Amino acid sequence: MFLHQPLVLIILAAAIAFWVSRGPQRPYQNGWDWRWTGFPLGVVGIAAWVVSALAGHPSGLATSQGADRLATFLLERDLSALN
Repeated sequence: MFLHQPLVLIILAAAIAFWVSRGPQRPYQNGWDWRWTGFPLGVVGIAAWVVSALAGHPSGLATSQGADRLATFLLERDLSALN
């Protein structure tokens, strides 16, 4: 599958990081800089998916089954997840 190749993911992540780094440098409405807020929030979100998957409930930060079923459909191509 296309997304299972580590090289493709690394290149995609590098391209996204480059694009994001070229964004506006000023804080939104005199608040926190988006890098100091968005990056840690992204790390927490990714960690939540990993930890919940290791626990057998791959729902991440979501409190509903929707994200789990969508991920099952997209990653495992399981049509029965869409009900």
